[in-house]
Amino acid sequence: MHDSMTEHIHIKRGIRWKLLSTMIGLIVGLLIIITIIQTLAQRGILERELETRISLMKENIQVRGKTLSDHLARLTENGISSFNFSNIPVAKKNSRILETKKSEYVIILL
Repeated sequence: MHDSMTEHIHIKRGIRWKLLSTMIGLIVGLLIIITIIQTLAQRGILERELETRISLMKENIQVRGKTLSDHLARLTENGISSFNFSNIPVAKKNSRILETKKSEYVIILL
């Protein structure tokens, strides 16, 4: 009788451990799947946000370039209208906008 009792308890433990390991396996698998889905969704969102920021930065550079080229056009126009041709290079050189490297990039970009 004692021998059949230990087999019965051993079978119970075996079923319990099988069920427990199956549940843990399912939970781990589900967590892995959810993590992969979340990562892919987040990646798509970040890529769209990056594209939006890139387009806004390009637009900003174009606006700054247009402003800079308009400023240079006004300086040149004023120099030509006053027949002060020697002042044009000096005005360009002294201009605070032209001192930056970004403005040169903007002019080249346009």
